[in-house]
Amino acid sequence: MPLVTSFPALAAANALFGLFVSANYALTTVILIELVGFDRLTNAVGIVSFAQGIANLVGPPLAGNAPISHLLPPPPKVMGRHQTSSVIWPQGT
Repeated sequence: MPLVTSFPALAAANALFGLFVSANYALTTVILIELVGFDRLTNAVGIVSFAQGIANLVGPPLAGNAPISHLLPPPPKVMGRHQTSSVIWPQGT
């Protein structure tokens, strides 16, 4: 996460991500029952699971190849070299 520069901010971002993802999975069944009815729930859950699987297979390679280098600040230089790791960990660890 290039915009997060401290450990508390990273923890807060991960907590929000977990909250949103858990709401997605908790509400999927309720929303599907309202959309297709209880009789066709198993078919709807199968289709949604298939779509999520395809998104999980295709999404990471697309996100990894996205040209976002113009959005990121340059890494800090330490001892004349770029430091790219342990920027977000608290001091003393």
